[in-house]
Amino acid sequence: MLRAIITIWPLFLGIALIQSGNGLQASLLGVRASLEDFGTFTTGIVISGYYWGFLIGSQIGPRLVQQVGHVRVFGAFSAIASSTILMHSLFPDPIVWFFMRVLTGLSFSGIYLVAESWLNNASDNKNRGQILSIYMIVQMGSLIVGQLLLGVSNPMKFDLFLLTSIIISVAAAPILITAAKVPDFEILESMSLKKMYIISPLAVVAIFIYGIANAMFFGMFSVWTTQSGITSQLTGILFGCWTFGAVILQWPIGKLSDIFDRRLIITISAFFACLFVIIAGVISPENIYWFVFFIILYGGTCNPMYSLCISYANDFLTPKQMTSAAGTLIFASGLGMIIGPPIASISITLFGLDGFLPVMGSIHFILGLYALWRMTQRPPIPQEGQGPFIAVPIKNTPISVSLNPEIDVITDKNKNN
Repeated sequence: MLRAIITIWPLFLGIALIQSGNGLQASLLGVRASLEDFGTFTTGIVISGYYWGFLIGSQIGPRLVQQVGHVRVFGAFSAIASSTILMHSLFPDPIVWFFMRVLTGLSFSGIYLVAESWLNNASDNKNRGQILSIYMIVQMGSLIVGQLLLGVSNPMKFDLFLLTSIIISVAAAPILITAAKVPDFEILESMSLKKMYIISPLAVVAIFIYGIANAMFFGMFSVWTTQSGITSQLTGILFGCWTFGAVILQWPIGKLSDIFDRRLIITISAFFACLFVIIAGVISPENIYWFVFFIILYGGTCNPMYSLCISYANDFLTPKQMTSAAGTLIFASGLGMIIGPPIASISITLFGLDGFLPVMGSIHFILGLYALWRMTQRPPIPQEGQGPFIAVPIKNTPISVSLNPEIDVITDKNKNN
């Protein structure tokens, strides 16, 4: 284990810096777009560009890695991600920003692909679970750090854009100078969305709806806070609290899903996420301590849905199918994430600022209702037939699913309805 960590520490350091930069720019751009008076709907379209790029990158990234190699892809995409954030500050125009967000999403998709394939190659059955755990801690922790950096300077200045660019640029250095062995790479065969839906309708629909809600918050929450008169410092703290909630509740919710019918945990998590985000909207940031408390609870019940859906789908798959199925589910969530920011913009336009969080809650409510209905359509899987909960990073690639050591020991599952 120690030898593996020593070998891939540059990768962990690079990912930590990349995630910090991603967390900072995600909150920064929403704040700056509001201050530039782009308009709420226009801002939603601009923010969705990231998810368009991430979806495109998931399709072309593997071929690029196979053709030119991991290190070059990582270096190239890091350079693009570093330069695009500066373009936002130099050209505060919605059209320019949209295309820069597309390029950023494409770049981060390639960066994650390289990182996770490298991690998978450096691990074995004895340490794979530990490496995945460290990877998730690094991702979540660095994201929180990046979100908190929003408060170090005025978003209208060049400083935060430059800081983001520096962080992402420096992230490439430990990767490009590493002496670690470059892994072999094989393009994974993907499962069709139709086939995945036939195998598990709930997993596909739930992860799609989750993608909508996740992108509404991650992409547009800073727009809402800025228009609500909340400072950029507090906005960064609130973002960090949302991510922190995912850190503390991911494991307990996953453990419960291993004990009980996983659909029940998906249903309860969705309804609780709905409840917590609506309460946060009713309380408003004027009651800051209670608002922070419910934002933490919301993040804790919302974010594990990603891993719950992948784990539930795996209950109906063979080990050989799991990685390709994960790619399909990630694609489904990406489709949801593309339409999430525009939906958030429309909700603010139609219902005002008071409608943003309740509309987000209604998205989770729909997810809960669908999961509840699916429980009446298919008998539960016996507990001994359930595979273990697989915690995976949000906005990952299918390779991160194969990092979980349980995939090597899960037996074929009964696919009968």
